[in-house]
Amino acid sequence: MVKRSYGCCCCDIKFDVPSNFTVLEEECGKSTGVMNAGAHWFYCCHKRVACMVTKNIVNYDAPIQRCPTKDNAFVDIDIHFTFRMPQDAQLVKMFVYKLGAGRFDELLAAEVEENMRTFINSIWLSQVFDLKSDMANTMMTELNSKFQQYGIQFEQCNVTNVVVNPQLIGALQEKTRLKFELKNHEKEQENKKLTLENQENQKLTDQQRNNERKMLELKA
Repeated sequence: MVKRSYGCCCCDIKFDVPSNFTVLEEECGKSTGVMNAGAHWFYCCHKRVACMVTKNIVNYDAPIQRCPTKDNAFVDIDIHFTFRMPQDAQLVKMFVYKLGAGRFDELLAAEVEENMRTFINSIWLSQVFDLKSDMANTMMTELNSKFQQYGIQFEQCNVTNVVVNPQLIGALQEKTRLKFELKNHEKEQENKKLTLENQENQKLTDQQRNNERKMLELKA
């Protein structure tokens, strides 16, 4: 992702800049810009390659353990996402000199864990498996908002695994079954109620028609 190089002695040094890296050059401790891809010669001992930042897609895996749900059940979450380091020369400089690779790793790990724990804590255990895509979308939105100032672009995020205590899974399945049965029972009762109401309405309608018919017969 990010490489640093401090080589430079008094002899001539040839350095080949790979096309899949953005390479920063320094002279006397000050940045002198970005080196183009290809062969470069250092004739001065005060010049050096300061940093190399990859242009390739970076893969990142984050296992987060014992996240408490809203109903205080603990789940383990595995997240995988991809991102690109800054591509623009000025953003590369900002990333290297204002943030740095080490600090970025620390912030990224902390941000991922904090956002995931916050999300899991806001939902019930029964929702965890159904809201995996929401978890991923929320995570990617938050990370892009946090790191876009440094030109880092998060492109994909997936919740690859959710682990719940087997006993909790059994209890959740039983709860789901009972909830389904209760819903069906309520639906049956509602249908019976509607049927009775329709029957009563029909009786009233028939009675009204019968009364009207008798009134017509009396008038005749």
